[in-house]
Amino acid sequence: MTWQAELNALIEETMAIVKTVGGANVKPVVCR
Repeated sequence: MTWQAELNALIEETMAIVKTVGGANVKPVVCR
């Protein structure tokens, strides 16, 4: 696995967690 693939998987995992926990508080930070 390349570091790019690992990074992509980590981002997807993080986004899934954010959605589950409640992305309303995080969205403004991510969209900046």
